[in-house]
Amino acid sequence: MSDQHRTVPGPGIDRRRFLALSLGGVGALAVGACSPASKAAPGGASGVTLRLPDGALGFPSPFAANADLGYGQMSLLYDTLLWKDGSGRLLPWLASSVEESPDHLTYTFRLRDGLRWSDGKPLTAEDVVFTFDYYAKQGTLSPPVIIQPPQGIAKVTAPGSGIVEVVLSDPAVTFSEQVAGALPIIPKHVWSSIDDPGGAQHRK
Repeated sequence: MSDQHRTVPGPGIDRRRFLALSLGGVGALAVGACSPASKAAPGGASGVTLRLPDGALGFPSPFAANADLGYGQMSLLYDTLLWKDGSGRLLPWLASSVEESPDHLTYTFRLRDGLRWSDGKPLTAEDVVFTFDYYAKQGTLSPPVIIQPPQGIAKVTAPGSGIVEVVLSDPAVTFSEQVAGALPIIPKHVWSSIDDPGGAQHRK
């Protein structure tokens, strides 16, 4: 979960801000509906129940969320290398820039300075490399979720500090949008110890 959600210039409102405002509004309504007279939970503990619309969409992790809104909820926690603005144009997000080789096989991403996870640890190029490798080891997830292991990736390396190089097996015009702009980057220091990503929400 990175804390570098950036507002980028562009026409209209970007998708992430729209999702955040929408979910925030739902949360405000749910909290506002509660009162001190609400029944206490079993055992004498009291609390607030927050419900999101459109039913169960899975735990908000890249490996459990499902359906379009489930992906939207998850994307408020996990960032991608690129992201679309309100007009649908891909912009650098975790990456400050991206370069494509003349043969359209190699993409070089330079990460923004000062990126940190929500626990304060730095977000590094090694996290990005780990993310691609981790997804590749999962195979096809069951039950199906929106984010599946990216296909056609020959290798992913970190040739320098804050630099990630992705080499494709063949040129793919969909890479920027469907992989770099959609694959949630995950923290290596958290997920490297998790063998069952779909059931990680049940861990104590």
